[in-house]
Amino acid sequence: MILVLEKEFERLEKQRKDILSEVRGLTNVQQTWRPGTDQWSLLEVFDHLMTAERNGLTYMSKKVLGIDDLEKGGLTSDLRLALLNSFLRLPVKFEAPEAAQFQPREYYEFKAIEAEWDALRDEWRAFLDEFDKDSAEKLLFKHPFMGRFNLEQTLRFIYEHVDHHRAQIKRIKEHAEFSRL
Repeated sequence: MILVLEKEFERLEKQRKDILSEVRGLTNVQQTWRPGTDQWSLLEVFDHLMTAERNGLTYMSKKVLGIDDLEKGGLTSDLRLALLNSFLRLPVKFEAPEAAQFQPREYYEFKAIEAEWDALRDEWRAFLDEFDKDSAEKLLFKHPFMGRFNLEQTLRFIYEHVDHHRAQIKRIKEHAEFSRL
């Protein structure tokens, strides 16, 4: 994997391992508790993050077939990424784009979610290993609202997206009812 992608991917992996460790020692009741009927549990947050990552990877796996026809990222995509990441840092709830919607499971179990996310990140690693510097600069990923990004920008977006939901995880764990579960 080229250095710039490896650096961003390793940062993502550290972040993922950190948030998993924050939830690992909790009971299944705590991990699956919803603070409200229209709100996600901790494991549903993870499910959403995996859905977004999986759908992005699937999309890019198709787009890579026509990579020679794609433009490279530049100032415009950098600006769009900065704007998107700024929105994600706001303490505001956003409706997840359709591409990141998931069908809640009947039952959630931490070890199964962790194993699924491990496998997904293995797929990401294998995908990223295939790119040289020139092809990694192509605008492969398409955010539903903010447009196309290259691979480094995509990994930076994923980091900010996870960080956005890390605040949600913190709110769930700090909820008055959570400690009584």
